[in-house]
Order: sequence, then C-alpha cells, then structure tokens
Amino acid sequence: MEKARHFPKETALVQISDIVVRLRGFGYAGDSGVPEPQEKTLKILGLTAEDLNSFWPIWESKFYELRFFTEEMREAMLEEDPSHQ
Repeated sequence: MEKARHFPKETALVQISDIVVRLRGFGYAGDSGVPEPQEKTLKILGLTAEDLNSFWPIWESKFYELRFFTEEMREAMLEEDPSHQ
C-alpha cells in the first residue's frame, strides 16, 4: 500500500479482493496463509473488519455461482480439446 500513491482506492480494493478470493479457496499466492487486511486499506475504503464480515452472505452466493461457472467452462474446454486435462 505504501507505493500506491496514484491509485490508493484501486490498490486497496485489489488487496481486499485478493484476501476474499483466497479465503474462499480461489488462487494461490505461494504461501499457506491469508493476510489480514491492512488498517490503511480499510481506512482508504471507509470499511471496518466488521463490514467485511457482514458482506460474507452476499459474497458466498456469488462464489457459489462462480464455482459452477468455472466448472462449466472447464468441462467445455475438455469437450473441445481433451488435452487440457
């Protein structure tokens, strides 16, 4: 966040997005843990940790949809070209 002088809100949103998708099991950053959001990030976005927790029910349904979508895409790719296994 310290180097994000030109686009602080966008950078903060990317950090939160990374945390959320990693908590849900998407993606891998090369480490086994998921970081806590930085206080500066929350401040820039006008959020608290409690706010993030209140978003989970909304996000959960969207991740459920995303999981089905990615599975459908994987199956379509395999039908088109079985070498993508």
